[in-house]
Amino acid sequence: MDEEALMRTIFQDVQNTFLHYKAAFKRKEVAQNTLQAAYKTQEQLSNAGLSNLSELAFAQQYFVIGQANYNLIFQQKIRDFYVGMLGLDRID
Repeated sequence: MDEEALMRTIFQDVQNTFLHYKAAFKRKEVAQNTLQAAYKTQEQLSNAGLSNLSELAFAQQYFVIGQANYNLIFQQKIRDFYVGMLGLDRID
């Protein structure tokens, strides 16, 4: 593989990494919004005396937001690796 092809490959890898990072960040935002909605639902169901079903839904939302947070951190680490490997100070 020549140097130009290698640079194209690295550039594509970095570009894909940033796209995955942005997508992970959006998934985290969606998960947070879902958690807020679940909390409001939990509050309403609790007031109506139906907390058992809502507790399950609330636990599922915590699981979803936990997955989103993990994915975001993982994508940040990959991004940081590529930025460090290329010696770049900042990529937007």
